[in-house]
Amino acid sequence: AYESAMQTFGRFQIAAVDGGSFALDGGAMFGIVPRPLWEKQVRPDARNRITLATRCLLVVDNSAATRRVILVDSGIGDKFPDKEKEIFDIQLPEGGLKGSLARLGFAPEDVTDLVITHLHFDHVGGATERGENGVYRPTFPNATVHVQRRMWKWAEHPTEKDAGSFRPDTYEGLAGKLH
Repeated sequence: AYESAMQTFGRFQIAAVDGGSFALDGGAMFGIVPRPLWEKQVRPDARNRITLATRCLLVVDNSAATRRVILVDSGIGDKFPDKEKEIFDIQLPEGGLKGSLARLGFAPEDVTDLVITHLHFDHVGGATERGENGVYRPTFPNATVHVQRRMWKWAEHPTEKDAGSFRPDTYEGLAGKLH
């Protein structure tokens, strides 16, 4: 698990938050770079997968006017079926993203803003959770979710090439929280 200690910069406190890790094909990740070059930096497993971290950024704005707890991205989440957990070698920190935040002294209810850089499953997977009724709901109930409108539309109508990167279960349930 990886969480950095909170660092203070003026009125801001900042920390890296462990959102888990997963593995994807090294050749797909490095594109046209030949394997002999990239494997010097990152050793693939027997299935040619490399491990990728899903670190999030926690920013606390302690300004006098209002305290904001801002989470940038939400990791891969815990909604994958067992078969996909094995295929992607998904590894979550103890307690998942909520556990990582708790180790820094924060609860999901403390988050006021969730900034999603883009809607690929490894960046937004922890933004929703399945409620008792089976419907996905926001993991951070008090947060306004910031995402580019263009990205949201792209996720709703992806190209054939990138459809696998968008999983509706990772962002369904956020629509009413969007900015």
